[in-house]
Amino acid sequence: MTAQIPEVLRIDGLDRSLHTLPLKSHLAATGMTFRGPSTAHMRGYIGVWEIREGMLYLVDFEGCLDEDRRCRLPHLFPDAPPGGAPATWFSGELRAPEGKLIQYVHMPFANVYERDLLIEVAAGRVMSRRVRANGSAYDPGPAPPLQRSPGEPVLAPEGFVIPDFLLGN
Repeated sequence: MTAQIPEVLRIDGLDRSLHTLPLKSHLAATGMTFRGPSTAHMRGYIGVWEIREGMLYLVDFEGCLDEDRRCRLPHLFPDAPPGGAPATWFSGELRAPEGKLIQYVHMPFANVYERDLLIEVAAGRVMSRRVRANGSAYDPGPAPPLQRSPGEPVLAPEGFVIPDFLLGN
């Protein structure tokens, strides 16, 4: 399977690629499905997640129901407060890669980067965070900046551009 377009994780004022699918268990429980528009986007949706005050929130979302119909966050969580839907259904580890690509793996979210930010979450609440060092890239140098300027596209590690409408621009 092809490497996949990642979710977006907003943490500490930075937008990062998220190589975890926190919404997957919620969608499975509700039976909601989306249509993947390409082999690099098989799940058919992109979520923008934010960690604030020790809690994980889904703050923006777009999914493809079919060629002409899209689903946004208010359709998914009609009762969500203005700051986003608290991800109380999610327990597990969030993985946000950092640094240069060390090894490309032609599988979803399997690429290896210099570091991974790992965040343990229980029922939407952040329990811990740590950085795992995975090694060095062949051509070491300064890691690309993780912060972006307003209006600048966020590049997923695989080189896919995250659409601005999902980032609130």
